[in-house]
Amino acid sequence: MTIETQEALKHTVLCLYVARMARDAAKVELDALPITQVYDTQRAAVADLEAEIRTFAIEFFDGDKNPCPGVTLKMKKVLSYDPDEALNWVVKKGHWKLLRLNAPAFEKVAAITQPDFVTIDQALAVTLSRDFTAAVEEISRIEAQVEAEAEAELQAEQEGWEAQALIEGEAAAKAQDNLQTISFEDAQAMGYDPSHED
Repeated sequence: MTIETQEALKHTVLCLYVARMARDAAKVELDALPITQVYDTQRAAVADLEAEIRTFAIEFFDGDKNPCPGVTLKMKKVLSYDPDEALNWVVKKGHWKLLRLNAPAFEKVAAITQPDFVTIDQALAVTLSRDFTAAVEEISRIEAQVEAEAEAELQAEQEGWEAQALIEGEAAAKAQDNLQTISFEDAQAMGYDPSHED
C-alpha cells in the first residue's frame, strides 16, 4: 500500500473508533430513554464504516496482511455451487444430515471432499478488532514518532547549516588574523615591496 492509502485507511479506522464510541454512548442513553433512533443511527454509521474499511483493505491489498493497527486480512475458502446440484449430490452420496442443505455444514464437507460441481477459490476476509483503543493508541504513537523524526531531521539540518556558517566564519576570522600577524620581514619574503605602493 502506498503511504497515502495507509493514511486514508488509518483515518477510516479512527472514524470507526469514534463511531463505535458514539454508538456505545447511544446504547447507554437508550437504557434511559424510550427512543431507539439515536442508537439505530450510530449502529448504521458503525456498519457503514466497517464495510468501508473491509472494502478499502481488500481493494488496496498488496500482500500486507496487517495494513493498519486493528485491521487484519486472512485468506479464506469461498465455495460456489448450485444449491440444487448440491442437494442432488447430498442424496446421491448419502449425507442425510445435509438433506435440508444446511449450507454451512455442506460447505465444510464440500471443502474436504471437493465435488466436481463446487469451485473453491481464495478470498480475502478482513477482521476488525472489537476494541480499537489499542489501534488508536498505536496510530497516535506512530504519527508522533514520524513527527518527532521529521522534527529531529529538520533540527539536524538546521544545526548543520549553523555549524557550516560557524566554520566558515571561523575560517574567515582566522584568515583575517593571519593577515594581521604577518611581520614586515615575512611580507618582504613573500614579495611585498613597500616602494611600489601608491
